[in-house]
This record gives sequence, C-alpha cells and structure tokens, in this order.
Amino acid sequence: QLALALLAALPGLRAAYLQARGDAALDPKPTRQWVVEVAFLVRVVGLPQLQRCGAASEAAVQRAPPPGLGRQFWSRGLQHSSLLVRATTVNALVPVLASLGGDGGGRVPTAEEQQSLRWALPDMQTLLTARSKLQAASASRLLSLMHGRLLHALALYRTLMPAVFAEGRLQARALVPGLPSAAPLVQQSALRLLLPQQGGGGGAELPPAAELCGLLQMTLHTQHRETRRLARAIAVHLLAGCGAVSGCSHSPEAEASIWLEGLSPATAPLLA
Repeated sequence: QLALALLAALPGLRAAYLQARGDAALDPKPTRQWVVEVAFLVRVVGLPQLQRCGAASEAAVQRAPPPGLGRQFWSRGLQHSSLLVRATTVNALVPVLASLGGDGGGRVPTAEEQQSLRWALPDMQTLLTARSKLQAASASRLLSLMHGRLLHALALYRTLMPAVFAEGRLQARALVPGLPSAAPLVQQSALRLLLPQQGGGGGAELPPAAELCGLLQMTLHTQHRETRRLARAIAVHLLAGCGAVSGCSHSPEAEASIWLEGLSPATAPLLA
C-alpha cells in the first residue's frame, strides 16, 4: 500500500520503478507470491496518469505494459496447465487493456501505434484458442468468470486495436444463440462485442432467426438490467439496419424500438 501511495503521488517515478523490478512476473507459476505480484503490477499500471496540458487525447498511448507483463508473459499465462495461472492472467489482461485506452477513454491509436502495442500484448490467435478451450470445458462458476473476462478482453481489443482485432476474424454474432442460457457476465461481455462501434456506418445484414430470437429472449427474460439494455440496443440496430422496419413514418430505429416495446413474456413460446 505504501509503494502504491508513493507511485500515485509521484507518477514520474513509475517507469523507473517498473524497469528496476525487471521481469519479476514473467514466469507464470501457480503460487500465492506470483498471484500477488501480478495483482500489484496491474494496480500500478492502472494508477491515474498526470497529463500535460492539451495532451488528454494522448493519454491512452503514453502507457505501455511494464516489462514483466509483455507478450511472453501473456502467452505463457494463457496457455499454462494451471487453472489458477490462466484465471489470474485473464483477470489481469482486462484492466491492463482498459488502462491503455481500450475502455474508450482516449483516441484510437494510429496504425503505427497499434503495431507497437500488438507486440506487448497477446496475439488474437492466443486469445481465441483460450476461448475455445473454455467453451469446450464443463461449466463452472470459475470457468464462466474466465470466459466472460476473456470476451471482455476481446471487446477491448476491438476498441484499442481494431486492425489487430480484425485479423482474428471472430464471428461475434455466432455467440448469440447460446447466450440466453449463459452466465450473466458471459452474456454482457459477448453483447459488448456485438455493439455497433461509433462511426462504423453501414447497415446491418438481415440477422439469422436463431440470432434474433436469442437477443429477444434476453430482452424479455433476463433479470439483469445491463444485459437487457445491451441486447435491446443490438436488436434495434439489426432490425433498423437490415430494412425490416423501413417504410414507416418513424425512423427505422424508432420503429424498431416501438416494435420491441410490444413484446412481452407471453410471446416467449414464439421465440423458442
């Protein structure tokens, strides 16, 4: 706590402090000391940055993961045989990506900056392989948590490094049919991957029936407000963009919203 307080008060010391620590967390191992070490480094990375006047939009790309949290660390951790190590690695990745600007708090890095960041972070194939293994494993609370955090990391990749994210060719909408029965964290993280990006432009294609039904089931049955909000926003975007509600006096988005308002739990059997 004392070290964190000093580094928070003296941000100019952080780079030198992290460099002096070297690659202390580089070798993932299922020990309490390693888990504590990773948690501490992640908290240091997440400390508020002091910004120069007029440099607020550059804050996202002024940061970089410390030496111990480079690509080799992420690759080893995500592919480790220990479930504890894999869970700790996935849980650390989300706040690190958010601190780099993946939470949308800063401008999207340029293509050159994305190329620089990609070598400090796990590649898309490593993330997608880790996700496939989680999908194939038997369900448990811990595995659901890991799956949700991994999907959250992918959503942050899409914001922070859209060009790198595109290389993974992830068909996010293929996740929808199984979402109504998934854990709430998995639902919300997957739905964030489906949210239309600001300024993306272009209309949506006509969604498959199973996909649209899955979204509508979540707007009707979930008890989690955030899941309902995300599912509804995506359903409105798809219905308005594919032309299914065009030709009305309202805008397509307004007409889609009115149509969704008319649904009730009584219509659930029709969506099965």
